[in-house]
Amino acid sequence: MAGATHAAVGGTGGVLVLTTAANTPPPTLGADAPDTTAPLLDFAGFGADRSGGSVLVTVGCGASEAQGCRVLLRLVTRRKLKATRRAKAKRLEVGRRQYTLRAGERLRLRVPLSRLGKRLLRKYKRLSLRADLEIADIAGNKVTTSQTVTVEQPKKKRR
Repeated sequence: MAGATHAAVGGTGGVLVLTTAANTPPPTLGADAPDTTAPLLDFAGFGADRSGGSVLVTVGCGASEAQGCRVLLRLVTRRKLKATRRAKAKRLEVGRRQYTLRAGERLRLRVPLSRLGKRLLRKYKRLSLRADLEIADIAGNKVTTSQTVTVEQPKKKRR
């Protein structure tokens, strides 16, 4: 038996024999192969809404992702701030939104500030935020990017 491979497994008399022929082609990567490629990042940038209560971002899911993409947007303060008087100063998450996009879809998405974010914006009049964007496909492959965006409190209108 030329080109055959045998393996024996010990135990209570059980034997497992694996046999491969010499002319058997190696397994091919077909439809059953796992998806290891990251989704295409279709990203047009961040911008602050004029109302001062949200951040806008234009993102898209590549047409090659048949099952679509999951988009996670997080807004985190760049400086360490206190959430309350007694709290320790740290970088605070002031907004988060998750979307699901279909394959080839491109949308302008809005991430509203949380109650904490709106309170900090009233207090400081301007917040410098790090906007983190994560796009993942159905297989769990991820692409991340981040950008700084400044949100300002809208000016009061004079009568």
